[in-house]
Amino acid sequence: MILALNTTVFALPPTVSVEEYDYEAEQQVLNEQPYIPMESLDFNDNDYAIENKKAYDLGKSIQQRDFSRLGIFSIISPQSYRFLAVTHYYQDDSEWASDIMQPAGYSIADGGCALTSFAMISSYLGDYHTPRTMNIALGNKACPFLRDSAASQFGYTILNSLSAPSNSTAVTTSIGCIALGRPVFICLRKGTTSNYHWVVAYGYNDNSVMILDPEGDWDYSNLSTYLNNGWNVRYLNTFSA
Repeated sequence: MILALNTTVFALPPTVSVEEYDYEAEQQVLNEQPYIPMESLDFNDNDYAIENKKAYDLGKSIQQRDFSRLGIFSIISPQSYRFLAVTHYYQDDSEWASDIMQPAGYSIADGGCALTSFAMISSYLGDYHTPRTMNIALGNKACPFLRDSAASQFGYTILNSLSAPSNSTAVTTSIGCIALGRPVFICLRKGTTSNYHWVVAYGYNDNSVMILDPEGDWDYSNLSTYLNNGWNVRYLNTFSA
């Protein structure tokens, strides 16, 4: 069964299941992960306040199934689920796993989760990059991944940006962004450690934010699997071509 709303097509969603977190797999990957310094970003959420509020309010309305105050949806309410057509790439895909990123000199398999996640969103926006071609395109800005520089290089505008939001704000804002047709670039941090991991949020269903995980050894599909097991959102943002 397919439900159509204007030009947007909504397919019936898959069932959201509870994932078992694999601590052994986590430790194996983190122990082998090279140290890559986090880029120094001058976060100013106020610069994105209007779009952040729009996404948050929409996300909250979807969570509460209350669309009465959203005047733009006065005829038909937004769906309680939506999945964007984002291509899922894995950083450890044999086609590019051993490709070296500059200037750090690490392979995509070992440290390319940010680059791989950005390639997923870039492809969604119509540039159709794989992690390999994205690595080539970014050159000496591939690792450490420089978000603002990458956005500027591809002519993207950062529409939403939140630094260190609470888990609930991250989930609500992500739902709103996806409802607006914007996949979410999410940087996760393991507690207070120097371990970071990037994923792409591409769908929501039953208040769950669904993700595409570039780490094939983990490959979680629900953002809450990370948030419930010691990870928090360092920052999230969306891009527009």
